[in-house]
Amino acid sequence: MHNYSKEDFIKSLQKAGIEYGDTLFGHSNIGFFGRLEFAKNAQETCNLLLESIFSVIGSEGTLLLPTFSYSFSNKKSFNPKTTKGVGGIFSEYIRNLPQSRRSLDPSVSITAIGGKCEIFTSNMPVEVYGSKGFFGRLLKENVKTLNMNIDSATTFVHYAEKLLKVPYRFTKKFSGTIILNSKSYQSESHLWVRYRHPATSPRFENFDNLALKMNLVKKLNIGRGFISVMNISDQLRVVREGIDSDPWFMTCASEINEFPTIDEMINAEYIYSESKPSQNE
Repeated sequence: MHNYSKEDFIKSLQKAGIEYGDTLFGHSNIGFFGRLEFAKNAQETCNLLLESIFSVIGSEGTLLLPTFSYSFSNKKSFNPKTTKGVGGIFSEYIRNLPQSRRSLDPSVSITAIGGKCEIFTSNMPVEVYGSKGFFGRLLKENVKTLNMNIDSATTFVHYAEKLLKVPYRFTKKFSGTIILNSKSYQSESHLWVRYRHPATSPRFENFDNLALKMNLVKKLNIGRGFISVMNISDQLRVVREGIDSDPWFMTCASEINEFPTIDEMINAEYIYSESKPSQNE
């Protein structure tokens, strides 16, 4: 017995506004959809979902998926061919396809498949959240976000926070080794991270609630789960709107009623760094 079909998925994509030629970026947890008709295992499910997406966006469309590894901040080397990402089953399935391409970013690499692979994977700068990095390119190309069983925010919101110069994040430099075609070389990764103070913990529910209130996200139920679709420029719009009314909008500061000063956040980061390895979100 199945919970949804390939046709159900295709119709939902179309109803959510996804069209031929679109470039899509998002996060996924496909298991929450339930059982897909005619799929006997996870690999067949991934294949049918991929076929469904490209039946809508076509040969000129592109699918971008996070294969983040945070290798350097975890004091590990990065090999684009073998280093596993933490983005879930679907992302890993795409990463291992021969026609996909992965960016050489030791922290937040993405895997692309489709017509615009080169635009989103080539010549990655060490400044991960800079205007010439992946997230800056998302905005320039005005892609659409497609989250599967995850609320509407994507990692792009951290780029939006940088554009808006939030006080609770800073650029932190990491270094390490990249292994490419059996050769090793040293590189850096400059991440836009949060101070390790409890008040800076991300709270994406705030984003999702405001996006729904502003009518900028389309959510459709599929099987036991759902998809959420937005324009990337609208993600920036939501973050700006939220921060204009509350500078701590994207954090849990209001929830715990604690609004630290810069000195307090720096001190918290120092204490954390002295006691644990660094891997700031």
